[in-house]
Amino acid sequence: VNVRISADARRNDEQLVRVNSGSGIAVSPNGKEIAFIFRGEVFVSSVEGGITKRITNTPVQENSVGFSPDGKSIIYASERNNKWSIHETRMVRADELYFYASTLLKENALIEN
Repeated sequence: VNVRISADARRNDEQLVRVNSGSGIAVSPNGKEIAFIFRGEVFVSSVEGGITKRITNTPVQENSVGFSPDGKSIIYASERNNKWSIHETRMVRADELYFYASTLLKENALIEN
């Protein structure tokens, strides 16, 4: 699987990364996106291929990814300060329908230990 990672920045250098393993795979409720954990980070890909977005960029490990029932949030466990907590990342812009193409995301902690 080829993964293209893009960032919301002025300079958008695509980086091609070969993904041959992953964990915690979840399919969005609309069936158009796949969220997965790779190297301890959350990524979302289009099921049609070609587009993947990195959702988290932390020095800690994320795990157990899933979508909310409406598909507008991604929920995952995150090990921060040596404790596991549950975090949510939501799309901010209402006109953006897919995580893999979103330009603005907001993360917040749902449950902190």
